[in-house]
Amino acid sequence: MRNANQQKHEINEYPLVSAIIPAFNAQYYIETTVQSICGQSYSNIEIIVVDDGSTDETTSIIEQLSKKDKRIRLCRQANQGLASARNLGIRHSKGDFIAPVDADDVCYPTKIENLLGCMAKTDKQVGLAYSWSTRIDEKGNIIGKGRQSQEKGDVFGALLFTNFIGNGSACMIRKSCLDNVGLYDTAFFEHDAQGCEDWDLYMRIAEKFKFEVVNDYLTMYRKTATGMSNNYFNMEKSKRLALQKLKTRNPWIPDRVICLSNAYYLIWLSNIALQNECFFDSYKLYLKAGNFDPALFSDKTYLVFLMKRLLKSIRPVRALHSRYNRAVVQSNQCNHRPNTSNRYSLKKLDPNGRRANHHTSYFHLWGKRYEEVIKVVEKEREKHFASTEIIPPNTHL
Repeated sequence: MRNANQQKHEINEYPLVSAIIPAFNAQYYIETTVQSICGQSYSNIEIIVVDDGSTDETTSIIEQLSKKDKRIRLCRQANQGLASARNLGIRHSKGDFIAPVDADDVCYPTKIENLLGCMAKTDKQVGLAYSWSTRIDEKGNIIGKGRQSQEKGDVFGALLFTNFIGNGSACMIRKSCLDNVGLYDTAFFEHDAQGCEDWDLYMRIAEKFKFEVVNDYLTMYRKTATGMSNNYFNMEKSKRLALQKLKTRNPWIPDRVICLSNAYYLIWLSNIALQNECFFDSYKLYLKAGNFDPALFSDKTYLVFLMKRLLKSIRPVRALHSRYNRAVVQSNQCNHRPNTSNRYSLKKLDPNGRRANHHTSYFHLWGKRYEEVIKVVEKEREKHFASTEIIPPNTHL
């Protein structure tokens, strides 16, 4: 049997992973989040919680947890936003790898082990590894699954079109990579445009490094009523700022590509607003998306959905629609028939969980735009670096 010194020596041979948790008034979820990291199958970790000026019991909860597990450390600062809090944690970290985790998300037990294992098999040109995420509600119930992305290697074009990683807790980043591209940008907080700090950093990493993916669900991303993604127009402003920064760094990116990225981000926001029954917000965001990609206005499905969202935003129509749905449900219950009026009925979903009847043409257009962006970005990037005689990043892919 191995003695304690041998075991300690073996553990120290494994790289240290620093889990960074920014927390602002997170008393309801922070303990669950921290405990999910403490219970990881990979034990050589440090857990740095950055209290970003909380006024609730967040700090006292972390102080109590740190007495039970010495791997937990607490840092404090006045409220300066998500990016600043993460940066403070990274500056205090000692690990070779950074695992960002939001204060209300939950990690599956093998998350760090699997992501680190993926990174360990690759060279230092891989700056980031990510995994898939499930979605949970405020009570921790699983309410859905995120996209099963397979993007890896040179992902610049794909990531420009859509944030396939999905959230800020789903990845692990090589710390030396951050030394190269910089930390999270605090300008988003300063411009009251928080929301796209993660995507902004991912894009800077993708400009110079490769990505890898672990094909497994390792993160539970919590959807709450007060979540940042529910502040639709602030998120729109945040994406606009991130795209401006991206264009400044890479002036060779065509304006059309920037517009397409913006258009389909607005549709994503519109769908979130629709799920929250914010119908007029959903309508406005959907309409804005068409301004960035005029082809949407010639798409029948897009126009039908646009009108439906407008009609639902009118109170009398909404009331009539609600009464109709209740009547259908009552009628079906009396006649022992399934409720076919349910907008989330599984019969309306294709094998990928999409509403096939209504979204078929939209997803076809989405796929065309996705392929277009990747091809255009690849072509324009090669042309740009050829004219400057600079060796482009990721040419070894």
